Amino acid sequence: MRNCLALMLCVFLALSGTLAAQNRKQPEVETLRGSGKIKDMGRGMLLVDIEGKDWLIQLPRDTNGIHFVGAADVGFLKRGMMVRFVGAFDQRQRLQAPLRQIEVFTPRKKEDLGIKRDGGGTDLSNLFSSDQEKRDAANKPPEFVRYQVAGRLTGVNGNKLLVQVGRVGLRVELDEKAQVSFDVSDLRGVRKGDSVQVSARYYPKQQGKAAAQSVTITAQEPITSARPRSPKKKTGDQKKTSADGDKKREAGDKDGTN
Repeated sequence: MRNCLALMLCVFLALSGTLAAQNRKQPEVETLRGSGKIKDMGRGMLLVDIEGKDWLIQLPRDTNGIHFVGAADVGFLKRGMMVRFVGAFDQRQRLQAPLRQIEVFTPRKKEDLGIKRDGGGTDLSNLFSSDQEKRDAANKPPEFVRYQVAGRLTGVNGNKLLVQVGRVGLRVELDEKAQVSFDVSDLRGVRKGDSVQVSARYYPKQQGKAAAQSVTITAQEPITSARPRSPKKKTGDQKKTSADGDKKREAGDKDGTN
């Protein structure tokens, strides 16, 4: 009997604890949706003025929720960037006309990369002809087909580009007035004053602080080149060599040899 009562007491206490946990109120969470200007930025954080109020926004952990968009000039294009464009190619992989538009982008999923026929369809035979077919095509009028191309930029020489898509390397040329745009998750080019649209969540008791689910930042001015690399720090030996060189130059100045 005592064992039975003890068991019933344990069950009662367990149920009471479960009901208490269920009745305990969870903190309310509000949604913040708005646009504003960037006032400052730090590692994983943005200080944004939204309708006259400062919000400290934590950036999404998932980079798919981060978009930095804007315009740039041809000088912005660098090897290693992912680019996409639409162009018409013939059987010998020659571009019909210089590209008027090209975009630097961050692939969000595997399907973002590759070559597809513009307007739908899966027939890529025109672009992936055999060597014999290419030789035969040399004696025929070119047949141009429009493709959507997305791959890695592996060569830049002025307005001439080499884009690698899988095993295929496509040589393309940019028009003199080509428009370069970008949609990337890399925020190194973000500047104070850039516009931002935010969708975030916050606790009412912590007004002014929010965790973003998605952020879209628009550059207020075109980017003319990629951000330069930070100067490399000198090693101990390099510092010593530099110091010795400075001493020699100073001695030369005193002797009048320089």
